[in-house]
Amino acid sequence: MQRLTKDEIRLGMYIHRLEGPWLKHPFWRQSFLLTDPDDLELIRNGEFTAIVIDETKSLSPTPVGVAESAPLPEPVERAEPPAAASAKARPAPPRPPAPPRRVSTAEEIDRAEATAEKAKRTVAQLLAQARLGRAVDIARVIPVVEDIAASVDRNPSALISITRMRDKDEYIYVHSVAVCALMVNLARQLGFAERDVREAGLAGLLLDFGKVVVPEMLLRKPSKLSEVEFGLVRQHVERGYQILKSNGYPDVIADAALHHHERIDGSGYPHRLKGDEISLIAKMAAVCDVYDAITSRRPYRPAAAPADSLATMFGWAGQFDEKVLAAFVRSLGIYPVGSLVRLKSNRLALVIDQAENDSLRPLVRVFYCVGTRRRVPACDLDLSAGDEGDAIVSREDPVKWGFTNWESQWTNVIRAGPASTAAAA
Repeated sequence: MQRLTKDEIRLGMYIHRLEGPWLKHPFWRQSFLLTDPDDLELIRNGEFTAIVIDETKSLSPTPVGVAESAPLPEPVERAEPPAAASAKARPAPPRPPAPPRRVSTAEEIDRAEATAEKAKRTVAQLLAQARLGRAVDIARVIPVVEDIAASVDRNPSALISITRMRDKDEYIYVHSVAVCALMVNLARQLGFAERDVREAGLAGLLLDFGKVVVPEMLLRKPSKLSEVEFGLVRQHVERGYQILKSNGYPDVIADAALHHHERIDGSGYPHRLKGDEISLIAKMAAVCDVYDAITSRRPYRPAAAPADSLATMFGWAGQFDEKVLAAFVRSLGIYPVGSLVRLKSNRLALVIDQAENDSLRPLVRVFYCVGTRRRVPACDLDLSAGDEGDAIVSREDPVKWGFTNWESQWTNVIRAGPASTAAAA
């Protein structure tokens, strides 16, 4: 590793770490191979105190003895040299790094579980610091958002689905991780720039930070809150806003914390904003926050199935921005991973992955015959490819078919693979 100034950086170097204010630089990843001249220019003009280079991953060794203040050489102007001479004078630029490889849910699920566990511990520690009135260190939040985003890039469904399995006593911590992943996935669907994607993820992670001032007995109460109790819980949005602003977080992140309970029809809180009075980031946060809440088991009610939750949210007219909600559904698929569905062939199947360009026809694992009410040898069908001419006809309630503790069971079904699914289900 070598620590260089921004003026010493050259194309072909592998950036291991950019030292400087994370929220003010334009790069989503801290580590990447520098191949684009535009990225090089951004580094030269950025607010970086130093850049750490990994020589083992660089395309060419770092020059030895480069003066700390040496400027990058300016390109020499030439009067249209012949093509052959130009090619000789300038070597071909290095091939840009490949985008993250998309993997199946089964391949990502163990990594997603580890990512969620690590992120949950960090969020718990940060909340404990905030309860004691200590500063919330943004440097500890950055790696969490990056790890979550990396998992979402490899497979959007794995981490989002894993976070539905949570103990009731850790709801707040895992909710933060889940909303972060949902916000990253939604921001990608909406075509956000990389900097805005990471801000959306950070906003999701810190959305409920204000709950540090709410008594835990209220957050875990197994019955309906009284008006007085609900008033105390509502205070978390303003307290979260104050904590984030006082710790130097950007306005867009603090705004999401303050306004993620506002509703398009003006029925939300704390300011009863309507329509376009609500920022886009707050509209996104409202959808992600509610979806994760209703698909999670709470002390006072069981978790709703993902597909049913999406249908329910569409039925709440005036609650959510229609365009944002439609993009959210596209980002997850009509039948999210973990959904139990009934096929035209009178069989039950588990949704195990999404088709890239067809939200209505996911990849499913068939494992149960409705007619005989028995498990059958499992097989995978890609409904988007027209496998066996089958199709989904309905969503199904796992309890109705005797599949108790479904949220734990479906991950075992995915891990087991088609050959062992009948025994695992």
